[in-house]
Amino acid sequence: MIFQQVLAERNPRVQSLSRAVREQHIAESLLDTWTFILEKIDYVPIFTTANEIMKDLIGVPDVDGALKRLLRVPTFSAAC
Repeated sequence: MIFQQVLAERNPRVQSLSRAVREQHIAESLLDTWTFILEKIDYVPIFTTANEIMKDLIGVPDVDGALKRLLRVPTFSAAC
């Protein structure tokens, strides 16, 4: 998520974490953004692994709640 935020600050086509946390389905939002990064920006080293993890998390009970709490951690909040 930190890499996503860094890219969002440099590239307006990349969704910021503050926008992602407002989505109803955060895991799907992150997966969509990370897929965009992989396909359009070609930043493979981080986001290939991240995508595989997020695919496994979609549909897990309360994963969106857990991601929302994680995105509120001060490290992420400062980046947003």
